[in-house]
Amino acid sequence: MIKTSLSLPFPVIGLNDDFKEGGFSIRPSVYLNGEDLVIKEDDIEITNGYIKSLYDQGLIKCAYKIVCASTLFNLTVIYQEPIVIPISQLANHIEIEVFLIAINDITNYYDESFNDDYFLGENKGIFFIEKGSILGFGGSVSINLKSSFSKGAASIFSFLRSGDHPISIDLNNPRIGITYPYNEAQSLDITRVMPKKNKMVFMNLFIIPALDKAFDRIIEAEKNNETKKLREDCEWALILTETYSDYLNDDSYKSAQLYVKQLITKNNSVARIPVLEAFEELKN
Repeated sequence: MIKTSLSLPFPVIGLNDDFKEGGFSIRPSVYLNGEDLVIKEDDIEITNGYIKSLYDQGLIKCAYKIVCASTLFNLTVIYQEPIVIPISQLANHIEIEVFLIAINDITNYYDESFNDDYFLGENKGIFFIEKGSILGFGGSVSINLKSSFSKGAASIFSFLRSGDHPISIDLNNPRIGITYPYNEAQSLDITRVMPKKNKMVFMNLFIIPALDKAFDRIIEAEKNNETKKLREDCEWALILTETYSDYLNDDSYKSAQLYVKQLITKNNSVARIPVLEAFEELKN
C-alpha cells in the first residue's frame, strides 16, 4: 500500500505521527479467478498494541474502498473474505483504499501511545467511537488490469537488435527499450542464449542497468511532481512503483539490484545480491 498525504481528523490513526508507537499496514492479494477479480486480505500488520487488541477482539475490522474510474464502479466493503468482483464491471485499472472501521461502539477509546494532540481539549484524549467510524487509514494501491501488469516484470522490457553498437536504453515508451549489439553473421542471439545458460549474468549486464535508469527517472519525476503523468504514459513506471515500494528510499542503482533480488526470490528462499548469484554461475 502506498503512503499518501491524506489527513483525517482525530481519532483516525493514519500513517504519519498520529500515535507515538506502532503502525498499520496491509498487503492484500489481488488476482483473477476465471471471470472474477478477487481481493483477499492476505497479510495485515498492526504494531500498535492498543489498536491490535481492538482488532483481535473484533471491535474493529478492515474496510476496502474499490473504485474504477473508467466504468464508474464504486464499492465499499467492511470485512468480506474474499471480495469478488466480476471483471466485466471493471476496465483499465482500479484504486483500492484500506481503512480500519469500528464494528461496534467503543465507549472508552484511549491509550497513552496516542499522539499528544489527542489529549488536548475537554475530553482529555478519551473518545466515544460510534459503530462505523473510521479509526485507521492504511494507504492506497493502484492495480492495472491490463495483461502486462499481471505478467509483472517480464512484460516491462522490450529488446531491439542493432549493429555493432553499445547497449542503449529507452525510457520514453510503455516498455523499457533495450537495444543490444547483433549482426547477421552471428549464429546466436545473446538475448536468447544467455537468459537460459547464464541468467544472472544477463540480469547484471542488461536488466539492472536498465532498471537503474528507470528508477532514476521515477525519482526525477517525483521531484518535479510528474509521477502521475509518468505512470500514465509509461506502463513500466506504474509496475515498478506498485511492486517495489522503496523506490524513493534508496538510490536508483541499489533499488535496481534489490528489485531483481526480489524477483529471483522463490517461495521461502532468499536470494543473494544479483552480482553474487552471477558469480556463482561463472564459477560453474
